[in-house]
This record gives sequence, structure tokens and C-alpha cells, in this order.
Amino acid sequence: HTNNAAAHETEEELSGQLLLKRLTQNTTKIYATLTDSSHPHALKLRNRLVITSHPLSPLIYLRLSDEEATSRTRGEQTLIMDKIAGRCFLEAGVAIVSTGGHVKKYLQLVPEPCLRITANVSQEEDDIEALVRALGDAVQSVFK
Repeated sequence: HTNNAAAHETEEELSGQLLLKRLTQNTTKIYATLTDSSHPHALKLRNRLVITSHPLSPLIYLRLSDEEATSRTRGEQTLIMDKIAGRCFLEAGVAIVSTGGHVKKYLQLVPEPCLRITANVSQEEDDIEALVRALGDAVQSVFK
């Protein structure tokens, strides 16, 4: 019975380590794909959006580049992010959260308007490609 419990404990520990490894791999892959200067859809983000989160964080935040944000009010920036997130969902079925507008009444310090992408263990390579494709196409469409 004791050996069985120890084996079960090791199995759980191993599955936790494997999940963490998988999350780290997916996070790294998303960052790498979003910043790949040879990726046709990632190129559409260039000079429009910048990643503001730490490369090891599975919560990936993108905000408007300084070039895009400077001449716009906070409301205009939020509207752009809302449009990008909406297009990603409606046209590609990819859920990206637009922050900045809907949280105003709940927070004292409201974050700058941005998009939040969450890496997770269930994502496959195709999911990451679909994410970057949807985001690139949405950004291109919104900034026409």
C-alpha cells in the first residue's frame, strides 16, 4: 500500500511537471511566433502592436505601439483594441480579451488599453498559428 501511494504521488508530481513544461513551451512558441519577422501574419503587427508582458508569462499583453497610441485618446485606443478582439472572435473563432474599457468601474488604477492572450497547455501548433493569423488579419483590417 505504501509503495502504491508513493508511485501515485510521483505520477502526480510528474504530470504537474509535464504540464508546466508544456505551458512553458506554448508560451515560448506564442512569443516567438508573434515576434517572428519572417511570419506573414506577425509582420502585420509590426509598428502597430507591441508586447508588454514578460516572455515567460503565459499572460501575453499587447498594446498599441507608441507611434499608434500617441495621437489617440484612451477611448480611441480602447475602441481599436475592442475592434481587433471582436474581429478575431467573429471571423476566426479566436478569443482575445480587450482590456481597458470594461474594467474602469472596478479598478482604481485602470490598465492601459491592451489585448490579453492566454497561453495554456491544451494549445497545439495549429492553435498558435490560428491565433497569430487571426490577430494579424484583424490588425490589418482595423488599420486600413
